[in-house]
Amino acid sequence: TQTSIEPVPKRFPDGGFINELPEDPWGNTYQLISPGEIGKFDIFSMGPDGEAGTDDDIGNWDEEKQ
Repeated sequence: TQTSIEPVPKRFPDGGFINELPEDPWGNTYQLISPGEIGKFDIFSMGPDGEAGTDDDIGNWDEEKQ
């Protein structure tokens, strides 16, 4: 993956920084919303129940609450 956003980093590795995103602890795919509903972007796990929008979701917005 090549970046198309200027300025291009001088040490941008061929293929990008992440080859493969791991699954969350419950075997589900992490979710990304951009632009986000809570922040500029939202990254979250759907939690143990595997459903988005429920109380067990864990996301980058949880860090802001602490």
